[in-house]
Amino acid sequence: GALYSLPLILDDTRRANQDTLSATIFALANGRGRGRGQVIGIRATSVWKTVVLSSGEAPLYEYVQQGGARARILCVQGRPLGPAGTKNRVAAERLSACIESNHGWLMPRVVEFLLAREAAGEWGLLREAFEVAKRDLIRVGMATDGVSARQAQYVATLKVAASIVHA
Repeated sequence: GALYSLPLILDDTRRANQDTLSATIFALANGRGRGRGQVIGIRATSVWKTVVLSSGEAPLYEYVQQGGARARILCVQGRPLGPAGTKNRVAAERLSACIESNHGWLMPRVVEFLLAREAAGEWGLLREAFEVAKRDLIRVGMATDGVSARQAQYVATLKVAASIVHA
């Protein structure tokens, strides 16, 4: 449907039912729901292309055992505002307040940008930017096997998305 590509944001994954969380991550990583039968045949299977962001204490790959799903998870850890402390806590609170008071304006601008690129016949430039970013990541050694090559694609997508947001 129309919402199949919207990002999913998971928070506080430690409080979630672990079996449900594992099944959800596996399904999201594979891009399709389970096939189900019905009286007159097989029901249509849902498909999606999305990204999942998690702010949980543990990386999402800890919740899934299937190698294929684990290979689709790009784990980014760390403290983006620096080490714990009063100064960085205040910075985090300010950032949170800024996000709360300004959310909702970016997506319409991104859509306008993308529609303008398509109308100008420049859609291929975004694809080219993705390929260049992916090639650069492979060249600097990020992709040393099949799993990291797949993850290089994810990072390249993030780089192109960042360039769109900052355009």
